Amino acid sequence: MKEITILLNRANSIAGNVENLTVYLDGDDYSQNNSIRKDFYFPAFFWRKGDSVKFVPSKIAALMNDPNVTHFIWLSKSLLDGEDIHILWVYSHELRHFMQDYGTVDTIKIKSFLSELHNQEGFSGKGTQLEIPNELDAELFAKSTVKAVFGHTMLSDYISLKCKEQNGDSYFQRFEYLEKLLSVK
Repeated sequence: MKEITILLNRANSIAGNVENLTVYLDGDDYSQNNSIRKDFYFPAFFWRKGDSVKFVPSKIAALMNDPNVTHFIWLSKSLLDGEDIHILWVYSHELRHFMQDYGTVDTIKIKSFLSELHNQEGFSGKGTQLEIPNELDAELFAKSTVKAVFGHTMLSDYISLKCKEQNGDSYFQRFEYLEKLLSVK
């Protein structure tokens, strides 16, 4: 667990001010629990004060209901049992949502870029999370954080591995395409 904390702190130092963020490293597996919200079936999620706490495990709901907790990132047991590079990618993605919500990130450039691109492409509204400005921004931040911590070679190896997963190749092709177009703008 100490290594994971060090890893998360490296991402935090890249992000900047995270003093109003609570991070919960969960040791419980909820994959067979039908009485909780679907967020707990994913590797991680970001929550902010005012979001629902319905169908949240009681120990986590208690934290979310704490008046001092305004922003919360939950990391799953399955994620934490995985590879460090994947943990960092997922955590950095969620951390970026905190930064977006806290107002330290401006996504206007990405919003206008995607809007213009979707108009040109005749976009149907269907696709991956990459078509949503805040999600694309979070993925770009995750990639740059992983590269800063692990280096270009390990990042490339990680992406190659993720491309072998179901829909991974098309996801990362689209990601690379969007990233390239954004860098030109």
